[in-house]
Amino acid sequence: VELVNKVGALFKTGKYKSSDLYFCRARQEHVSRFGSAPADDIEQAITQAQMSITRGMGPSKPKDSFRLETLTDTTAMEAFIQKGLQDRRISKKEIPIFATNMVVLACWFMLRGLEIASAILEDVTFDHNAKVVTWKLPVHKTDTTGKGTRRSHKCLCPSEGHISPICPYHAALFQKEELRKHRWTCATTPFFANSQGLELSKAAVAWTAVMAALYLQQSDIEQWNFNQLQSWAEH
Repeated sequence: VELVNKVGALFKTGKYKSSDLYFCRARQEHVSRFGSAPADDIEQAITQAQMSITRGMGPSKPKDSFRLETLTDTTAMEAFIQKGLQDRRISKKEIPIFATNMVVLACWFMLRGLEIASAILEDVTFDHNAKVVTWKLPVHKTDTTGKGTRRSHKCLCPSEGHISPICPYHAALFQKEELRKHRWTCATTPFFANSQGLELSKAAVAWTAVMAALYLQQSDIEQWNFNQLQSWAEH
């Protein structure tokens, strides 16, 4: 009960709208470990916590969108993101090895921050004859390793000799090639790795989204308040 109250207080302080999913996952883990449902006093504490967390919260705040189709120069965008992350004091070793690929693929596959961080090399497969990339993804955000669904996208380049900067097939192909250059070819290698071949931090993913929005919208960070920045965070 004490643990439920403490976790519930954190969710309430953070104004977290999806706490019911996490309490549901906690129940499942409890049953898996102990072979029985949580005791009545724990269930009551969970119910009270969920009511307290959501009381007066209102609907979810909508997220803003990227104008990805305005991207014409991936090299310039990559330089902008890399500098922006360093300016935000993200250490050099934590920065994605090619952040622009991550942004393009996250937009096409509608990835949340958690899905970006948990993606591994074996999740992404290619049909090179049809020029299709397929991604094995979780069904919902509390199932980060279940990989319950697949989404596919075709190459959208206008011709054989001209690669579109926002082509999902080639972005995924280039990302895999970046990993190969570093000799990171293990199936469980993070698909979006930092310079050490490790999973990206929450801060690195969130600030990459913000830097991409700044570049694509030709905005300056001083023009936005904190709430506006949150509109381009991990989601």
